[in-house]
Amino acid sequence: MPKADLVLEGGGVKGIALVGAVEVLEEHGYEFERVAGTSAGAIIGALVAAGCPSEEMVQIMRTVDYQRFKDGDLIDRFALGRALGLLVEQGIYDGEYLKTWLTDQLRERGSLTFGDLPYNDDDHPLPPEKQFRLVVMASDISQGCLRRLPWQYNYYGRDRGAQHVRRPCEHRCRSRSSTSRSGGTPRLAKNRGSLTAGFCRTSPSTSSMLLRALHRVGPR
Repeated sequence: MPKADLVLEGGGVKGIALVGAVEVLEEHGYEFERVAGTSAGAIIGALVAAGCPSEEMVQIMRTVDYQRFKDGDLIDRFALGRALGLLVEQGIYDGEYLKTWLTDQLRERGSLTFGDLPYNDDDHPLPPEKQFRLVVMASDISQGCLRRLPWQYNYYGRDRGAQHVRRPCEHRCRSRSSTSRSGGTPRLAKNRGSLTAGFCRTSPSTSSMLLRALHRVGPR
């Protein structure tokens, strides 16, 4: 049975299509040893890394109430409120339902922390900081660079394995107004309603399956 590392891009609703792409790859016998993703791809990647079968993910995507992810305040229903949310709070929605939903999915599979997703290859040994099945690609806004979590959680003074897998849903690096490029220890701040943005792109084989995947996972 062929084994591969899976890389999933972001793109909001495209996350649903990624589930279909994973389903097709599994039908062709692929097993995924490690997963990397950003934004919606990180959410799907977390489920894959936690051992959720693709057919189960398909059912989850079909039954979840997507409107509940839009859990902002009353004012957020209006254009002015959304604009103020972006300017003042760096986001439109609270993201509390997303965090609760993802936590429940991960708890069901015993994979709440990155330490619950260990990985190593005896033929190609990895350094301790990279011995994890899941890597979330994130933007450090204050430093203007790419971060790979949990590999680089030590940069923020945090233990890699102890961090919750959902944590990239909750935090972002502070903006330049809070932490300069040259001084101070980088900190993590609350982010309303989205996984930290990243620069990771999906593999060509996954991209070629997106149209088919949309058809498979969409309403029937």
